[in-house]
Amino acid sequence: MLNNDAEILIIDDSKVARMVLKRILNGLGYNNIIEAVDGPDGITRYAEEEPSLIFLDIVMPGMTGDEVLANIRALDEKTPVVILSSASSEVQIGICQQIGISDFIKKPLTLDAGPGKIKSTLDKI
Repeated sequence: MLNNDAEILIIDDSKVARMVLKRILNGLGYNNIIEAVDGPDGITRYAEEEPSLIFLDIVMPGMTGDEVLANIRALDEKTPVVILSSASSEVQIGICQQIGISDFIKKPLTLDAGPGKIKSTLDKI
């Protein structure tokens, strides 16, 4: 399980998705949350902050999640990256698994079911 003081980076172009995930993480005792609004911002924030965990959307304008993941993996092979996306084709998940993800969670997250899904993932890390 991840320490509660760990920095967690959320890379998602949806403000609502970031807000819901942040609220779930806060409810689980994680308050050191960094947000990035798209792929390039996520790569920059990753390099600046070196978070302990990354939640990453796949479908984003400009740079897809698998491209962001490849950029991060070129710098760091160890930081856990969890894909959190509504795009769940076997091909897309397979590409992300080859690049190196820790887990995949299908959107949408709700405040009811989300905490259980996120806690289950955090228990694996």
